[in-house]
Amino acid sequence: MDRSRVTLKRFLQSCGVGARRKVDEMIHQGRVCVNGSVVTQFAFEVDGSRDQITLDGRICSPQSEPKYYLFHKPRGIISSVTDPQGRETVIDYVRRHHGIKDYLFPVGRLDQETEGLLILTNDGDFANQMLHPRYEVQKVYQAWVQGTPTTPAMEKFRSGLILGNEKTAPAGLTILESEKNQSLWEIRIREGKKRQIRLMCQALGHPVLYLKRIQIGSFTLDGIETPGQLRSFTISEREEIQHREKEGKKGGGGGEK
Repeated sequence: MDRSRVTLKRFLQSCGVGARRKVDEMIHQGRVCVNGSVVTQFAFEVDGSRDQITLDGRICSPQSEPKYYLFHKPRGIISSVTDPQGRETVIDYVRRHHGIKDYLFPVGRLDQETEGLLILTNDGDFANQMLHPRYEVQKVYQAWVQGTPTTPAMEKFRSGLILGNEKTAPAGLTILESEKNQSLWEIRIREGKKRQIRLMCQALGHPVLYLKRIQIGSFTLDGIETPGQLRSFTISEREEIQHREKEGKKGGGGGEK
């Protein structure tokens, strides 16, 4: 057995180009080439020391050091590495404004008109831990919406709503402020369906006017309160936060109210 050869999927994960499911998409979409030829087989074997593997024309190489950043995404930019329509992505932004040259990808997404907290990393395993439903990582949002919900509507939101053919998991909802014709909600979810917050609010008849994510697990916007700001964090900080979250779950914390 030639131990220098690994599957294309595993090699790309070691390069930090994305979490497992994202790597599958990249290969399936024909974005990956080996020695100039498109390869769409996950189990295709490569030798990183001899073969040239590219993603969207860029050479991929295993990451020697994991990188972790917290980014306050402004409204108007895309939460992806590249965009086929040529719109500015979060990676374009941090390269242009912060001089970041590492190959990074966002953990999860915020839609174009939503601002707030994003994690940028090249660590696929860490990204999977933050995204996979079994880890139940809580995301916290603040949303200005039209109108003020009734108590029955709030209970419906908390217990789960039918969106398409699926019911959302129980969610947290607190009304922080109420003004004429609009109110400020704090929303806590452990899912990450596309445009979920907007769709949930719309289903109750309270369309979102402004949406901001303020927390992912124990990571917050502290130190990056202004849109466009970025700060790095270390492996030790990551591990300390993950340890606190595990201990909190053992102690019965984290229930939605």
